[in-house]
Amino acid sequence: MFAFQNIELPEKELKDITRYEKSFGEDWVNSAVIQHQIRSYMKEHLELIEIESKFATPYNCYNTGHEVWKRKDNTSITQDDWDALDNCSNGQGNKMIGKVGDMKVVREWFCDSGD
Repeated sequence: MFAFQNIELPEKELKDITRYEKSFGEDWVNSAVIQHQIRSYMKEHLELIEIESKFATPYNCYNTGHEVWKRKDNTSITQDDWDALDNCSNGQGNKMIGKVGDMKVVREWFCDSGD
């Protein structure tokens, strides 16, 4: 179990997710809950270094991101941080650059919504 899975989401947030279960199914709800837990973990512990990050839409319906992250407390990246970033989904392609113990890590992703 990952550390972010221990995060309890607010009741309203859970209701906003679970109300779609009839439309999208239980697997979708479970995945959505995990993604919200990941984003809550990231919001609490991590900070995007905007000046070093890049985002682009080089083609219609195709987005890319090169995100540079650090811990808010300015300590080195932990395994829990790595797990959250590595499991955060932004599309079809997700790649982590760096390692646990570094002061910052890079997360590259792409999303092709034209399928």
